Amino acid sequence: MVVAIGVAALDGHPVAVPDASKAPADIGADGTPVRLDSRPSGHCQQVLVGVLAPEVAKITAAGETVGEVRTYHQPRQHRLCAKLVKPDGTSLHGKLTHLALTLCGDGNVCARDWHAYRIDAGPLVVPARDGCVSWRVSMANRTGAWAVRDRVGQTGCS
Repeated sequence: MVVAIGVAALDGHPVAVPDASKAPADIGADGTPVRLDSRPSGHCQQVLVGVLAPEVAKITAAGETVGEVRTYHQPRQHRLCAKLVKPDGTSLHGKLTHLALTLCGDGNVCARDWHAYRIDAGPLVVPARDGCVSWRVSMANRTGAWAVRDRVGQTGCS
């Protein structure tokens, strides 16, 4: 699902750094996860041909890595693809986990994926002329306990 939040004109002038914290919530007021339709799994290299090597942002909880946001910039098409991955060896890998990934690019155009997955969420693609994106992630285990809740970060922004 792609949502435009305060879309700015991209006329060669600098645009505001995207802010995924302004996107619709991925956790309800009662603490339950919002669910979108389940999306098929895939790889960013399949969605965007010619992507650069990924930038990896580790997601930690209680001192342990529980996930990674992997972002792949495609400079020729001015787009960026991201996945929320539970790497091999992490406590949530292979376990049914509610994953929420919001990815926002140029003009704060956002793509979202929120559902229960065994491995990872995404791929999501947004416009990103210079590779600057903001992301928000939440991860809950099968019992509904949030290992990570509304963690916001940026990739490729100076």
